[in-house]
Amino acid sequence: EEEVRRVIGNLPFQFKELAEITEVRDIGSKWLDTQVAFKNYAIELTWKEPEDQMLVDKIISVDLQKVVDWSTQGVITSAYIKNQSIAEPKPNQTAMIRPIYSIAVLAKDEQHALDIANELNAVKLGFASVNVSELGFKLSL
Repeated sequence: EEEVRRVIGNLPFQFKELAEITEVRDIGSKWLDTQVAFKNYAIELTWKEPEDQMLVDKIISVDLQKVVDWSTQGVITSAYIKNQSIAEPKPNQTAMIRPIYSIAVLAKDEQHALDIANELNAVKLGFASVNVSELGFKLSL
């Protein structure tokens, strides 16, 4: 027990008093271990200037429903939307403002995250570019 407390006591959570050791128990020898199969990746979609506003609105509604479905399936851990101006006002047409999707997905690797992004119609149809970056693991303090 002393050795466990000594080793854990130097870890950041314990050292900064964010966690407290309340009990140390012998749980036996490890006989089965699994590696985390997925990592957290950020998928960010940025809109290109489209020709048809109505078509883009349809794409957005379908894609947002897909994001909600992914959430219920556990594919994503969080999602953010930020409005982006993608077209200036033209005669008989107002300025076009569309959301930037920023979605945290669980994926095996960067290619898997990109494959998930390619399921979105905005990417599939070439209306948005996609950027993928690894986020790491989510902590709740």
